[in-house]
Amino acid sequence: MKHLNSISRWLLCVVVIMAIGFTGRTAAAWQVYDSGDAAFLNIEYQVQLREAWRDMGSGPNGDKPTTDTYLRRDRLSFLGMFNDTFGGAVQFEYNGGRKINDLSVSPHDSDLELTLLDAYGTATVSNALQFRVGKTKQVLTREIQEGCFDPLSSDRSNFILGPFTQDAINRNKTTRDNGVAALGNLFGDVFQYRLAVMEGNKNNYSGIAKTAPDNAGYRYTGRMHVSLLDPETGWGYRGSYLGKKKVLTLGAGYETESNAVLRDSAPTTTEGSNYTAYTLDAFYEQPTDHGIYTLSGGYLKADFDGAGTRGVVGATEVNGEKNGGYWKAAYMLGKVQVFGRYEKWSFANLNGVLGQVITYTSEGVNYYIKGQDLRLTLEVSQTGFGTRPNPTVDPNFQTVIAQFQARF
Repeated sequence: MKHLNSISRWLLCVVVIMAIGFTGRTAAAWQVYDSGDAAFLNIEYQVQLREAWRDMGSGPNGDKPTTDTYLRRDRLSFLGMFNDTFGGAVQFEYNGGRKINDLSVSPHDSDLELTLLDAYGTATVSNALQFRVGKTKQVLTREIQEGCFDPLSSDRSNFILGPFTQDAINRNKTTRDNGVAALGNLFGDVFQYRLAVMEGNKNNYSGIAKTAPDNAGYRYTGRMHVSLLDPETGWGYRGSYLGKKKVLTLGAGYETESNAVLRDSAPTTTEGSNYTAYTLDAFYEQPTDHGIYTLSGGYLKADFDGAGTRGVVGATEVNGEKNGGYWKAAYMLGKVQVFGRYEKWSFANLNGVLGQVITYTSEGVNYYIKGQDLRLTLEVSQTGFGTRPNPTVDPNFQTVIAQFQARF
């Protein structure tokens, strides 16, 4: 059955490549309704299929290489407008069957799951005032708001994601949350603001292991950026514009939630710790006659008043209390783009290690057959840990990813 699943996924790739290659379709989507005025409904399908290899995880001692074929993303989207002002989007994602994870290797494939990824309404009052209401992307960092199918490397950072995902109640809150977000472009699109009021950590239900006190607040976020060259005016950013823009954008954001997690891990704890985070980021892309140069970087600090070092669930692990950042660079000539990434993060409590530091580097190449609509990526990454939980075992590992991406 495992081999049949792997074969079926690669057959899907062959079918998609043939469909796009022979018909020339791009990400224009399937337009199932068009009023001839402002109203329309589009359906989009997007897929990322991976063949991954890691130099650990298999064998009796976990020291043998592991190979894995899985769907990183398998997404169906419904996007539309009712009129000039109101619209909405619903996106479903089906993925799973994965053994090689960001920092670990599982002996078994993860469960295949269908997830309601996004479900929000939109209202566009003007270029200076736009709204999203419902389940939508968080607005704090540039990296999270980069399109999932527009990254510079095979994916966005595994470490810059948001908090509140240690339980079934708060699933997907690393990138999405429920609430209201506003966006506006001002001063000739040079300045952009984003504001959001989101649900945040609301796992305070009786009968379920609590990660938040009963008086947990809402998550409040503010972000702004300044575009010094071609503007970036939409809700999403891109990891590369493939030379279609000259971009220099500087951004910053701040986020807070009162009583976001419990004060400590004692069973009788009722008091809460506040959550605050801030970020700084920059993006530069310059097309020239001899190629396209891309450089970007970002910093994030997430603080829980020390709850992470006290082992409080919700403030520990990759999405808890931390600080660090990334640098990305690329050069593109024709349809080929070579890239590199460097990240360094310090975590309050990761896998039971206080003050764990992770260094991540990767190098790779993208081949754009039809832009982002049909793309191949090969990436080699190295993950290093500052502290060895077991002094006799080397926790560092290397991963190789071959990824196929299609959108139509």
